[in-house]
Amino acid sequence: MAIETLEIALPAELLAFAESLKCEETFESVDEVIVEALSRLQSSMRDQQYDTERLREEIQKGIDSADRGGGVNGLEFMDALINRAKARQEFKA
Repeated sequence: MAIETLEIALPAELLAFAESLKCEETFESVDEVIVEALSRLQSSMRDQQYDTERLREEIQKGIDSADRGGGVNGLEFMDALINRAKARQEFKA
């Protein structure tokens, strides 16, 4: 991986935080702190994109199933769910 130099301006509180991590010997330099933070952000954004794509696929499966006549009546499902919850509450009491 090629390393390039970039000058950035950080708010005082973030610079102090990065320097504190360096002083605690968690990182060897403020540069290393920033590289780690950006790597984690990149990974998080990748994970979020994957989750969004997977959710869209699952929604599409549901739509396709409904188009084929599958699925359940939403109101009937909610009524059954509420009744089960009430029965559990009564059992606990």
